[in-house]
Amino acid sequence: LKAIQLPENLTSVGEAAFYGCTGLAEITIPDSVTKINGYAFKNCTSLKDVKLSDAMTKISESCFYGCTSLEKLVLPDSITGIDAYAFRKCSGIKDVKFSEELTKIGESAFYGCEGLTSITVPEKVTSINAYAFKSCTGVKEVTLPDSLETIGESAFYGCSKVSSITIPENVAKIGAYAFSRCSELAEVIFTGNAPSI
Repeated sequence: LKAIQLPENLTSVGEAAFYGCTGLAEITIPDSVTKINGYAFKNCTSLKDVKLSDAMTKISESCFYGCTSLEKLVLPDSITGIDAYAFRKCSGIKDVKFSEELTKIGESAFYGCEGLTSITVPEKVTSINAYAFKSCTGVKEVTLPDSLETIGESAFYGCSKVSSITIPENVAKIGAYAFSRCSELAEVIFTGNAPSI
């Protein structure tokens, strides 16, 4: 199974529907689909090209976990949330275009995405949850939005190539180990008062 053409009247993709389809290389989700359930494409290790539906509002838990061949990710502006583990261990991802309507990045959402070189979190995000970008060892630049209020535990743990970070003034809490093992981090700039840590 290398490619699938889903019917235009499809409204959802079931939980674990294509879990472990290691030959699947590309998929287009028709705009009739409003939801892809959890684990739907987990460990589809050959999946390189994904076009998502413009009607979806979130990326469900572990949806693309372990899709190691995925290189570029474009999230339509209908997406407001990324659930836990959604892209964990997608080590091949080099570039992510986030939805401008995104408000939440879930726990471990991009944990172990070693191919990423920069992260620009969009302007409506208020929370980056625990471990969200842990061990993204290729990341050199992180840009955080003014809307951000919480940086979760170990959110950027092990992002060892980040040398500078600016913390927006609305951030009220930085979780434990949030920037631990960021071995090249030499500068932290607070645009407001330093939050509780």
